[in-house]
Amino acid sequence: MNNKGFTLIELLGVVVILGIISLIAFPPIINQVKNSRDDTDENNKSIIFDAAEEYILEHEDVEHDLNMNANKVYYVSLQTLVDDGKLTEPITDIKTGESYNLNRCVMVKYNNMSDTSDTLLDTNCPS
Repeated sequence: MNNKGFTLIELLGVVVILGIISLIAFPPIINQVKNSRDDTDENNKSIIFDAAEEYILEHEDVEHDLNMNANKVYYVSLQTLVDDGKLTEPITDIKTGESYNLNRCVMVKYNNMSDTSDTLLDTNCPS
């Protein structure tokens, strides 16, 4: 009698080999996905900060539009950037997948003429 097929030992061997390959291959893939998500989040924030700086440069002669204090710190809400056409809705937090609250504020501080620092605040802009 001619029995065609695989024995239990052969099938278990294949399953074990596939398991070992998956243990070796999946962690780098998962880390790559995480790293790309982090990079995308940083790029997203960079776009927001660039839009805020562009808005400030276009409107710095109209001080009532910008919440500025004496230390050359400007506050611009995400809603203002959307209304001005610098950003489009929805602005999504890549890490959580949720849309940013448009009342959030971008703080841009000018340390000197060429050096700025940016922060995306969780609160509303100060008035």
